[in-house]
Amino acid sequence: MPLSNLPVDDALENGKPPVQRAMLSKEDRDFVALVSERLASPQNSIAVSLEDL
Repeated sequence: MPLSNLPVDDALENGKPPVQRAMLSKEDRDFVALVSERLASPQNSIAVSLEDL
């Protein structure tokens, strides 16, 4: 049972810091999730020639 609702008390009890270390921003995590989703279920390819571009 936590001593109080303070993150510091939780850290003392659990032995973990009260913050989460993240190397990716929220935008980056959203992008990685989108790419993973698209890789898991790719769409059909479209034939394009250089003249069309």
